Amino acid sequence: WTAFTMCVSGLIILFLVKWVNARYFKKFPLPGQLIVMVLFTLLTWLFQLNEAPFNLRILREIPQGFPVPDVPHFQGHFVQLFRQAIPLAVMVYVIHISVAKTVGKKHGYR
Repeated sequence: WTAFTMCVSGLIILFLVKWVNARYFKKFPLPGQLIVMVLFTLLTWLFQLNEAPFNLRILREIPQGFPVPDVPHFQGHFVQLFRQAIPLAVMVYVIHISVAKTVGKKHGYR
């Protein structure tokens, strides 16, 4: 329940910061995401929420650098992916043609 409570309260804080920014800080808005991150990092550290009875899991080490590029391994999934890709490609093609015809009609293209 600790993680759920932090999530809901973080969303509430984000909405409040958005409201305050719209009302009072139009030219230089407050960074809501940064405020929530710093606030909950401090709360977790001060109240030791990663220990019992709360047992909130925290990220201990952040990986550095980029992963080594690798070719994806499909092995048997290619046919299944291809079956799903064909209707998607047809749908995207039809949408693009429709948009092109609409723009052409609007601007008088032949």
